[in-house]
Amino acid sequence: MESAAVTLNVRLASAILLVATLPLMLLSMVLYANHRDDITRATEAHLRSAASIQGARVAAVLARDAERLALIGGRGDLQRSLARHLETRDQASRAQLNRILAEARGAVAEIEEIVVYDLGGVAVAATDSTAIGHVHPRRALFDRARRRPIVDHLQADGRGRPQLALAGPVVRAGAAMGVVVIHAAAGSLHRALADTAGLGETGETVLARPLGQDRWRFLAPTRLRPDATFAEFTSTCTALPGSRVLGDGGPQGVCVDYRGQPVFAVSQAVPGTDWSLVVKIDRAEALAPLNQAMVWLLALATGLCAVIVAATLHFCRRLNPPLAALVATAGGVGERGGDGRVDGRRDDRGHGDRHRPTPGRTPAAADALAARLDTMGIQVAAAHAGLERNARHLEAEIARRREVEAECESLGAELARVRDQIRSGRCPDCGARHRQAAEKARRGEIRE
Repeated sequence: MESAAVTLNVRLASAILLVATLPLMLLSMVLYANHRDDITRATEAHLRSAASIQGARVAAVLARDAERLALIGGRGDLQRSLARHLETRDQASRAQLNRILAEARGAVAEIEEIVVYDLGGVAVAATDSTAIGHVHPRRALFDRARRRPIVDHLQADGRGRPQLALAGPVVRAGAAMGVVVIHAAAGSLHRALADTAGLGETGETVLARPLGQDRWRFLAPTRLRPDATFAEFTSTCTALPGSRVLGDGGPQGVCVDYRGQPVFAVSQAVPGTDWSLVVKIDRAEALAPLNQAMVWLLALATGLCAVIVAATLHFCRRLNPPLAALVATAGGVGERGGDGRVDGRRDDRGHGDRHRPTPGRTPAAADALAARLDTMGIQVAAAHAGLERNARHLEAEIARRREVEAECESLGAELARVRDQIRSGRCPDCGARHRQAAEKARRGEIRE
């Protein structure tokens, strides 16, 4: 009996809990998916805006450097002095070149060194006299600089600090005479990338150059790794053509940064260079408000489940005693025949005559149940008869009221007819009554 009651309690509690929590779970899943999509779109828009701003800043720095390179390489005195020195190779013309280069370096604080090379790659003049006579160390870069200006080359100086190497041809009368190389500090470029306004705690801008096979080289320090310049790393966030957002949505949407963390990122190519600029933020931080809301919702659902289970168990405890009594009574009746007797033979398990009541007598529990059922039947029959009497009484009252209403309507119609006749002077009964009254007055039956 106790096991049956426990089973009933568990089934009832499970059913009520499922009915109460299933809609909440489905609603939570739908809300989570919708809000995650909204947050993803909002993060994408914000990262695109930040990437556009950072890209404009980097482009402005490169344009300014290109302008400085053009101004220095296009100075007429520099071109004339270089032409004279290439013809004479004397110290006077070299000294004149060194003075012009020193003057140009002093005009801009970020310029650290200026070197002029002949077309063979040998330094013929420099702000640092120890560089004169040395061959340019990067032949491929030098050959590119002979054809066009270069402003996107980052390298380390003698102390390992990053610096920009600006290089371009020195042209006179349409022909290149040499190459001017400007070594400038990369501080302005780094400051342009250091702005993390609106990027939270983990957002940052990464400037990198591709090396192939998802391998990249940092070109500037990052917010989370200040010593990243010139270090190599592996990431899928920068291997993107043009500008694109990464996040959820399949294998192509999985973006992992150099720390191995999943992030939302936008990659943008820097025009005129082979650089890739990436603005990113950790997915955990971007989705933190939604995750926090889901934690609160889960806590609320847990509390609701606890309340539902407690209420169900309380209801089951109150329901168990009547059910147990009914089951016990039904079981006792079922074990006996219709006349209240039981078979006195042994059962299959070899037990003796355990159920042998006195013949002709009904157990007390069955008698009590039968008496209750009889009482309930009598009460139901009495209630049904009372309802029928009330119904007949109401029907008679309704018929009587309808008769009275018909009489009232007939009397009203008659009164209206008489009123109209009186007003029109066409009342025959009125004339007869007047003559009768006059006759009575003449005979003295009516006194004034």
